[in-house]
Amino acid sequence: MIEGKDLDVLVEKAIGRHIKKDIEMISKTLYTNIEKYAFLLDGDILKTQKMLVEAAFVTDNHLVDKKKTSDVDDVVHFNMEVLLKHISIEKKQEIYNSIFNEFVNKVSVSDLQKVQMKEE
Repeated sequence: MIEGKDLDVLVEKAIGRHIKKDIEMISKTLYTNIEKYAFLLDGDILKTQKMLVEAAFVTDNHLVDKKKTSDVDDVVHFNMEVLLKHISIEKKQEIYNSIFNEFVNKVSVSDLQKVQMKEE
């Protein structure tokens, strides 16, 4: 019977390297998203990684809920409270201002006239 280190080496080579290879693509995709959203935490990659892992990879629930409903095939769990907890008030205000300014710049006088006409 094989035991100890030899057993670990066998399992590592037979299974571990395959798991690592399968997870590698997921990790690279996740890292791309970490870089994309690092601006939320002033460009800090490690803090962003911790925030996204905490929000997306809950340990007390399945990552994907396979219970099908009429409008959803799968539900991916993501804890928005974690996200909101980590983003500063200043950054939230900056995002709000950016969205508001973008919206204001897209509204034309004719759009405003339509609103006025609906009110009357």
